[in-house]
Amino acid sequence: MKSLAVGLALAYPVLMHVAVIWNLPLLRLLALCCLTAAIVVVPRVRRVGAWLLALGIVAAIVGLSKWDGARYAAYLPPIFIHALLLWVFARTLQPGKEPLVTAIGRSVRGSLSPDLTQYTRQVTVMWAGFFLLLLVLSVVLPFVSIYAWSLCTNVLNYGLIAAILVIEFFFRRWRFPTHHHHNLFGYLRIVAKTNVRGF
Repeated sequence: MKSLAVGLALAYPVLMHVAVIWNLPLLRLLALCCLTAAIVVVPRVRRVGAWLLALGIVAAIVGLSKWDGARYAAYLPPIFIHALLLWVFARTLQPGKEPLVTAIGRSVRGSLSPDLTQYTRQVTVMWAGFFLLLLVLSVVLPFVSIYAWSLCTNVLNYGLIAAILVIEFFFRRWRFPTHHHHNLFGYLRIVAKTNVRGF
């Protein structure tokens, strides 16, 4: 089920970008259905509620498709996704809470040095700021150009996230050479397996 969810989630930006470039409303609808299905098949999602939500979204999109509703509905997922990711990081920066990256580092390494604790807080701030920027772009770009919006939200954003993960990994190894570090693939596995609800 997890592999299916990942496959559906990866299909969404590809289908959406192609739909925008070639102006294919039915493909936009298919992309939104893939994203909705990806949410449904995630193992931790409550089945009944998720299916009702998915059916409601699809029904609304199909019902609005007569007025090109799928086009306008397509703008919503990036806004929701970036707002959710912003909340995931920013909520842990509140007074009395442990920054998300600090908590992940502590769960992997045990205790952290003061320098590493400060660094992981700064990385949490960086991710929160990054997702705030993506959220703003997701809201603004549809008014500028649908092609620029699609290129940013369906292509460039994912590349930027991957690039930041890799750059931060190598920067941390350079910044803290005396600390033990996992290799790149081990680091990416830790990120992929992180259950943010546990922090």
